[in-house]
Amino acid sequence: LFIMNMKESVSLLKPINSKILRLTFGFINPLEKKINPLEILQPAITHFEKFAIGRFFWFIVDLRNWKHVCGGGDMEKMTPLRKNNFFNDDHQKLHDITHPDDLLHVMAFSRFWVNYYLSLPVERRPYSKMTMYFRIKNPLHNYFWIMVQYSDGIFDDNDKFVYGLVFATDISHLKK
Repeated sequence: LFIMNMKESVSLLKPINSKILRLTFGFINPLEKKINPLEILQPAITHFEKFAIGRFFWFIVDLRNWKHVCGGGDMEKMTPLRKNNFFNDDHQKLHDITHPDDLLHVMAFSRFWVNYYLSLPVERRPYSKMTMYFRIKNPLHNYFWIMVQYSDGIFDDNDKFVYGLVFATDISHLKK
């Protein structure tokens, strides 16, 4: 797909599925040392409540195993997911509650952003943040809009993402 205007044409990202997105991370070797991602990412997490513009939840995803490690916030009030079924389980559960019209585009943009981020010089990475908007199901299985930010990450010695910190905010109260 292309968007054309009088001055330029812009190529849009092609939708992708979760299996293709996982290949973006390209892990080969296991971690050489055991780390506690919550301990490392806690300083960023402490700011979420201060900056949230609505209800929110957060989680840390283990990108090698495609599982949620831990999280907090209003996940159980905002989604049909339960913490005891969400943590240490497959990331697919979050994809299952994402609007089908949005999901493949969300994953395509995620892959684009990861590749873009990893192409940046290390000193520029702290200044590059990603935000996207899409719909997920609430506990009544109705869709509502959220803003998702990839807040921080932990990398291995090969400069690949190992853990990602994700911050999701309810923005359904905002008007166009």
